Amino acid sequence: MNYKDLNIAHSYISQGDNNIVDAFLNPVLKYTKEYKRSVGFFSSGVFEAIADGIIGLAKNHGSMKLIASPQLSEEDAKAINLGYEHRNQLVEDLFSKDFVEQLEGLSDVRLKMLYELIKDGVLDIKIAIVSTTGIYHDKLGIMKDIDDNKIAFFGSPNSSYSGYRSNYEKIRISKGWEEGSREVVEEEEAEFDNLWENNNKFVEVLEYTETAKESIIKVIEKRRGAILSPIKLRDYQEQAIAAWKANNYHGFYVMATGTGKTWTAIYSAKELVKEHPCMIVICAPYKHLVKQWSEDVDSAFPESTIILVSSENPGWNKQISDAVIKAKYDSKQQIIIISTIMSFNMEKFVNSIKKYEGERLLIVDEAHRFTKRSEELKTLYKYMLGLSATPFSGSSAEKGKELMEFFGGQVFDLPIEDALERKYLVPYYYYPIYVNSNAEEENKFNYQSRVIASCFRGGKCIDPDKLVIALRNRLRIISMAEEKQTRIDEIIGDVSERDHFVVYCGDGKLFNESTGEEIRHINAVKQVLSRHEFKPSQFTARENIQERMDLVDSFNKGEISALAAIRCLDEGINIPSIKSALILSSNDDYREFVQRRGRILRLYEGKEYAKIYDVVVLPSEASTQWAAIELRRFLEYGRLSLNWDELEVDFKSLLMRYGITENEVDVYDYEETEVEEDE
Repeated sequence: MNYKDLNIAHSYISQGDNNIVDAFLNPVLKYTKEYKRSVGFFSSGVFEAIADGIIGLAKNHGSMKLIASPQLSEEDAKAINLGYEHRNQLVEDLFSKDFVEQLEGLSDVRLKMLYELIKDGVLDIKIAIVSTTGIYHDKLGIMKDIDDNKIAFFGSPNSSYSGYRSNYEKIRISKGWEEGSREVVEEEEAEFDNLWENNNKFVEVLEYTETAKESIIKVIEKRRGAILSPIKLRDYQEQAIAAWKANNYHGFYVMATGTGKTWTAIYSAKELVKEHPCMIVICAPYKHLVKQWSEDVDSAFPESTIILVSSENPGWNKQISDAVIKAKYDSKQQIIIISTIMSFNMEKFVNSIKKYEGERLLIVDEAHRFTKRSEELKTLYKYMLGLSATPFSGSSAEKGKELMEFFGGQVFDLPIEDALERKYLVPYYYYPIYVNSNAEEENKFNYQSRVIASCFRGGKCIDPDKLVIALRNRLRIISMAEEKQTRIDEIIGDVSERDHFVVYCGDGKLFNESTGEEIRHINAVKQVLSRHEFKPSQFTARENIQERMDLVDSFNKGEISALAAIRCLDEGINIPSIKSALILSSNDDYREFVQRRGRILRLYEGKEYAKIYDVVVLPSEASTQWAAIELRRFLEYGRLSLNWDELEVDFKSLLMRYGITENEVDVYDYEETEVEEDE
């Protein structure tokens, strides 16, 4: 496709559906190989608005040339025009001051992207100053696609976030292939090129790209070096890698959530390719985990070709083919492919991988989700590594053993008990918050229990689909218990932490009596958080990958004080700054308990301990099945908490109340279900 295939209008405004960013810049940049932009003022915050388009430009091996002007005071302008001895340095310093301020407002992801664009020669920046006391204030854009079609656009917005998103701005478009427009486009491009080459007698243009790169590095270094610096492995990570190597580069790491499975796997791969160059294929269950893996892999393998395979990147097949062809002529080229499990299982993906003539390593994250395993994979991948904090889950002990044997057997184990004792995770307090069920809810629960029982005959399940639905329905009754909702203001109001707070919500809806309409549980929770002066946002499957990563970054920085989530925060996603979490909704799932706790207990600067608040719904004494479901979570979270001594008294009292034993509570007899892998 090229510009002619796009439905490009002759003007756009910054507001509404037909806005400058979403309707014009981002879609057009994805087909652009050359972007020339001159503006009166530049903010690096523009990359928050047009990041998707810039990524497309980079994938096209394109370039962006930017001319911008510093904001000069009258004194600055006079100093420059009076022939100040170091006038060029003064101009650069004035521009740098604003530039660095904008950089400090960027997320880690955007900051790294800006650095990579400059480092790779995609983005080149120059500064324009006029020879009078005025400022350079032109606003022009020239774009050229892969077939040399050109567009010129002019108008009011500067290259800033507010210029594209907040203000009311308008641009007008000239298309070089339309009658009467070619001359306009060529004239404007000639004007830009003269400026770029510093051939305009009214404007002086100075180099700035190297200074921009240095400024970005300084800002990155302020942020704990987390973006570009290599990781320092802990002793147990080194032990895991040594065990995997000793097992002929095969095996399974069982590591408590939050202890660094990802980095252990990445450095395992680095050790392998030192001795045995090979293609690296990494498989993860969710798209946001694919993105998160790519950022870590990129810092460990900075010169590699990284290809992301999911519905977010429809061109992955061609990218793999191109990389394979290139590898034939460049044996040092490291190919790393990161795929969702869903895409990994596609025949098209398997065929693409087979084109590579060398050896291959397969790394599977959250490997308990990797259910479609075949012997053919062992032929296709000479080296294998599986990762999970929870290969065993409830009644699936045998399945867990089979899973680990597929990868070559368990070679390393770091349970949460050891991780807490050795201070690889922060200790935590557990606070159960008791609410009561009502008679109607218990009746519904008992009905679903009878449906579940009807799915079995002679000890065997005869209707698995019906069973899954009934199990979910029964858990939803507990999840959406009325007293949870009526007391939500009180519950959130009693939380002592006012920042870095996560709330796990249900996936159901509530009836809003004031509006007479239903509202999603997560939206109702956000409203309550706002009333209690949190700055909340949601983290769900509805947000795209980049939005999720930006939310994580804003949360870590404290710009967002609370995240409301349903299931997306259960596995893999790294948010180490979480101080406390409120569990309003939960499945009867050991893996969920473990994964959520691991999210909360990650080490973070200044974080000495964490808190888990858990709303436990207590039924009447006759509803022992209901009680067992809620007390199972109580036991799992409570037993390793700092305050277990006092909690254990409550726990044993509740066991006596319901006439059940700890062994009955500690048995997970649910039927495991799959999640949507490419969520």
